Amino acid sequence: MEGLTGEEDPFEAIRRAVDEGHYDEIVISTLPIRVSKWLRRDLPSRVQSLGVPVTVVTPDRERLQDKVVGGTAGGMGN
Repeated sequence: MEGLTGEEDPFEAIRRAVDEGHYDEIVISTLPIRVSKWLRRDLPSRVQSLGVPVTVVTPDRERLQDKVVGGTAGGMGN
């Protein structure tokens, strides 16, 4: 298993990684659907078009609130 971070545009970062290597699966972790820019931009479907299976991990709102105390989660803007 390998984790990568990339460019400001998540699709372009993933596309480049797929072009440069072999991956069995791509896991996309996002904020809940109500606040996730990545889900609003349909990132999972766009990535799936690259021909690699995609798994999306999205916490439900209640679980996220339990883990966030006095601030925002992550700050990655996803």
